[in-house]
Amino acid sequence: MFFTIGFVGMVVLCLGLGIALGLSPEMPSPAKQPEVRAPAPRSAFFGPEVAAAIEATRDPQAVALALALLERHVRQEQVAVESFILRPSLAPLRSRTSSPLVN
Repeated sequence: MFFTIGFVGMVVLCLGLGIALGLSPEMPSPAKQPEVRAPAPRSAFFGPEVAAAIEATRDPQAVALALALLERHVRQEQVAVESFILRPSLAPLRSRTSSPLVN
């Protein structure tokens, strides 16, 4: 009895959602051809002039420094996880981290 009521409820729910979303159970006719769109041209958010200026001012040393900081942060997190696995307690979870990327 419960299974039948649940099944009927699911069928009604699915039909209602199908109608609300505009989905139809019939198969699309083969005579209809889907509309083919040309790909949109690739554009930068601020335009090509700003994108070129950003590329020109990118400093390789700043990128290397950011990667080094990120690698240091990941290593500190790995050490924290390994120490927590060895000795689980609430104290390390509630303490502040020493990573400059978080604080």
